[in-house]
Amino acid sequence: MALFTTVITYLLIVLLLLITLSEAREILVGGEENSWTIPSSSSETLNKWAQKTRFKVGDVLVWHYQPGNDTVLEVTNEDYVTCISMDPIREYHDGNTKIKLERSGAYYFITGAYDHCQKGLKLNVVVMSSNVHHHNHGHGISTAPSPALPPQTSNVAPHHKPKLINFGMSIAFGIIGSLVAKYMLMI
Repeated sequence: MALFTTVITYLLIVLLLLITLSEAREILVGGEENSWTIPSSSSETLNKWAQKTRFKVGDVLVWHYQPGNDTVLEVTNEDYVTCISMDPIREYHDGNTKIKLERSGAYYFITGAYDHCQKGLKLNVVVMSSNVHHHNHGHGISTAPSPALPPQTSNVAPHHKPKLINFGMSIAFGIIGSLVAKYMLMI
């Protein structure tokens, strides 16, 4: 009976770990409140922040800004480079914008105010592919393309979520195997 209780306890722990690993994060743009503003210098841009942040499929970007005074526009790479906001992919102006990153690849965001965009109020986020195994053991810095790059067209197919269940099953079988071995040694 004690073995059964121990196995169930370990399996519940593994289940909780799987749930934690698979949850998306809400990421505050710029890492702080009201960062959707014209950068004070070229070294303080939102793109510098984005280059230091690892984004994954399912994460949610959160903007806090004054509604009525600004907007967040999701645009193409070409519109991002030129700060053109005539035909955005999506437009937000509620002051508490949340955008789920549903695919890997690049996302481009600009303000609706042309002069503010020209002064650097824009954001390029690169979302890691969920199907690629990363062997970078450094600080996990994702790289964002420079805004000066020519426009790119990309037909990025949607990726499936990583199969965390395989990882969890490996852990579960390892724990169960060690418990069975321990029990066998006790007999």
